[in-house]
Order: sequence, then structure tokens, then C-alpha cells
Amino acid sequence: MKPEYQIQYDMRLRLIKKPKLPHLRERLRQSRFVEIDLNSPLDLRLAAEDLARCFKREMKYDFPPYTAREAEYATRDISQDRVLGFHCDIDVGLRGYYHLIGAVGVRRERPPNAPAHWCISWAWIHPFVRRQGILTAAWPHILQRFPEPEIDFPISPAMQAFLRKVGYPVSRDSIAYVPEGGHTAHS
Repeated sequence: MKPEYQIQYDMRLRLIKKPKLPHLRERLRQSRFVEIDLNSPLDLRLAAEDLARCFKREMKYDFPPYTAREAEYATRDISQDRVLGFHCDIDVGLRGYYHLIGAVGVRRERPPNAPAHWCISWAWIHPFVRRQGILTAAWPHILQRFPEPEIDFPISPAMQAFLRKVGYPVSRDSIAYVPEGGHTAHS
């Protein structure tokens, strides 16, 4: 039986096989998100790419902000880039698998003449599990793991509201953002 959000959104969420090693299975069970990097299994990177494509469609981007095989054509060092994938277990019959239901892309930016810093380049949560505290629960971990991240623009009104809720500075001066009318600060 398909989860309700898959039926309503008519979206096929990629199945990811749970790790076989007991300590890795336990870590997956205890945390509601998994950190994805260049060395993660391909099925996990492909699931993150699927969500990046959903972000692309919803935000009307030309290209997805993440691809599973981006290391093959990267023109910069992406070894520290990460995707945090939010997951849920599958119901009856498929106990060895899980889905990603949301993701946050974090990149290590190294601008010339400035210190390297972390940048949250995209975030997407499945519409039917939004506003359930998924990102809020992960936010302290994100700030601990990736200190003082810059938020890439454009920032959707929903993300602006989230950032205000968690007390993260959102202003025209500190970061570019998308105002309610939908135009970026640079338009």
C-alpha cells in the first residue's frame, strides 16, 4: 500500500535499501535524516536528485540544484558538499527500504578574496509532509554541522517564514530573498 502523500501527489518516491550493518541501521532509525555525500550509495544520491528536480519544477529553475553524478563534471571542488535527506520508513511489505521525503543542499563556497563559508543552496520537502516540523527538528543539527550558513537566493516566501520562525536573519541587506510578489531583490 502506498503512503497517502504518494497517492495524492502522484509522485514516485525512489526506494532506498536500508544498510545491512546493524550500527548503520540503528543510526538510520535514530535520526530522521541522512547525510549524503559523493561516497554515498548511488540509489541514495539518485533519490536526492529526484527531490532536487522537484525543487527545480516548483521554483521554476532551468536546472536541478543537485545531481547524483555531479562529481563527474564538476568544475570546482565539491568534496565537502552535502545533502541532508529527510526519510521515512515504508509500510508493510517493504521493511528493508525507506524513502526520502525532503532534502536540504549545503555547499562549501570558496569565493576569491573571501573566506570559505557554508551555503544552503536549496531545500525541498514533499508538499504532504510540510509544516510538520521536519526542517525545524533538523535545524539545530544543520547549524552545528554547517556553522553560519548563507542562504542562497531566491528564497521562497515559505522559506522566509521558516527562517523568521527559527530566528535566522532575513533582510534585504544580509541575504537576497524573494518578496511576496515573487521578484528577487536583484530584479
